[in-house]
Parts: sequence; structure tokens; C-alpha cells
Amino acid sequence: MRARPGFRRVANMALAVVLLVTLGCVLIVRGIAGATAWGISILIIGPIGALLVIASLVLLIVGAIRRKFDVQTLVTLVLSCALAFPLLTLLNIAPMAYPASLTSPQTQRSSRRRRGTTSTSGSRLATPPPTSSWRT
Repeated sequence: MRARPGFRRVANMALAVVLLVTLGCVLIVRGIAGATAWGISILIIGPIGALLVIASLVLLIVGAIRRKFDVQTLVTLVLSCALAFPLLTLLNIAPMAYPASLTSPQTQRSSRRRRGTTSTSGSRLATPPPTSSWRT
């Protein structure tokens, strides 16, 4: 009879699945699902990953004191570091924009060409220079 997988192994598999699903939504699916996954990974999964990093470090230190090495704790530490990475953008430690472009390159090119406003007849209208009301 096979032995049941331990709690840490199941937890590591769950962490890996969460990581792969969120990264897959952000980098492959994109759109609303990707933007939602990016927000969830920053606001919810990132702090959970940070707490897991702290717990894994404590377990590794306790294991080092007892001279008992546990591979599953090391795997948990690596996975939780990957889960906690988006938290660095929330804290502005590693400023990074949303990793996928939401506009196509053609849309960006056409929006660069149109600088001013046009009238209904198609001729260009001059845009007035910006003024500020705080100057005296």
C-alpha cells in the first residue's frame, strides 16, 4: 500500500498551481482575466507569500539548529518567494508596470500620429497652449 503524501508536499503543489495559474492568466490569457489575476497576485497572494517566506525561514533555521534538513521546506521557501514577488511592486521596491501591453502596436502607432484635434471638415485646429491659474 502506498503512503499518503505529506501535508507539505500537498501544500507545495497547491502553491505551484496558484503560481502557474496567475502567471498563466497574466502572461498568456491577458485581457480582463490577466488584469484581475495581476491585481489578485499583488493584493492577496503577495502578502500570503511573504508570510510563507517568514514561516519557511523560521522552519529552516529550526531545522538547521536541530541538524535536520528538510527538502520540502526549501521548496516551500522557493515557491513562496515567487509568490511574494508581486508584493514588491505594491511596496514600490521594484517598480514594474503590468507585464502585458493592453493595446496593440497598430493602435499605438495611429494614436501617435494624431496629436491635435480636428474639426468636422477634417482641417487641423490649433490647440491653445496650456495655462495655469495659480500664476499671478
